[in-house]
Amino acid sequence: MSDAFQIRPFDHKTDYHGMAQLSDELYERHVTVESLKDSFSRRDPKCAFAAWVAEVDGEFAGMAVYEQFPGSYHPRKFVLDVDVRAPFRRRGIGGALYRQLREALAPHDPIALGAGTKENWPEAITFLENRGFKEKMRTWESHFDLTGFDPSALGGHVTAAEAAGFEFRSYADLAGDPERDQKLYEMVKVARRDIPSPEPLTDVSFEQWKKGIDRPQFFPETYIVAIKEGQMVGQSNIWKTHDAEVLETGLTAVLREHRRAGLAKALKIQSLAAAKAAGGYRKVKTRNATTNAPMLAINEWLGFVRQPAWIAYSLELHPEE
Repeated sequence: MSDAFQIRPFDHKTDYHGMAQLSDELYERHVTVESLKDSFSRRDPKCAFAAWVAEVDGEFAGMAVYEQFPGSYHPRKFVLDVDVRAPFRRRGIGGALYRQLREALAPHDPIALGAGTKENWPEAITFLENRGFKEKMRTWESHFDLTGFDPSALGGHVTAAEAAGFEFRSYADLAGDPERDQKLYEMVKVARRDIPSPEPLTDVSFEQWKKGIDRPQFFPETYIVAIKEGQMVGQSNIWKTHDAEVLETGLTAVLREHRRAGLAKALKIQSLAAAKAAGGYRKVKTRNATTNAPMLAINEWLGFVRQPAWIAYSLELHPEE
């Protein structure tokens, strides 16, 4: 195998297969070509995106991306991702891909660049820190054994919340309300503002939020909404993944005035119970900032087991204006 490599722009007609293989090998995300295309079709048009591929003897060896996200949008901040498949490492491919990103971003005059890796990937940590990136925050990944979950043992927490005046309905149950999605969007827009994030959170448009819940991975039966006096005040949901037996939690959030009343705990119990009742799933994954003590405590109480943390890094290029 030659040590020579070439870097070229990502081809949306031919490169999704290589991208899926890379995701599977590095992150154990069993994505498909079709799901990747679907994700790209749902991107917010205001958010920049560009990608390049590294090839060795015509084989997909690595990939580099810069992008922006609508939930933490700033026109001069970008998130970078540089991935190289194991057989092609230590040949300078990662460094060359990174230089390609920096050159391509230069006309945008970025003020900050974000990146991330896992705490048990020392080579990736060294790669980022050698280029000036500084750790900004950590997020625990945790796994939950759904096969051993007994919702009935925790039913008292749901009963207590109901006695306090909260009603719980699934997204599917609320189908008869023509304003369901707009109400949910408005509640989530407010409730998510306190979520720990490496960058300030920004509001997502209703249209972009709707694209998210229209994805094939949406699991309406597990999307549980808390209602009090006719108003939506909290939610918890779980999403399907490309692994038929594995699920991922979405957003658990409660409006400030209804916190510290056991509501988040009751919501998570019911969302997990709905996933259990659906059958066929064995594991639920979640991520929480290491600073989010209340949610970490709930997850530990439920039985989520911590895995190696994800580390968010930032490279500050210019003072914010």
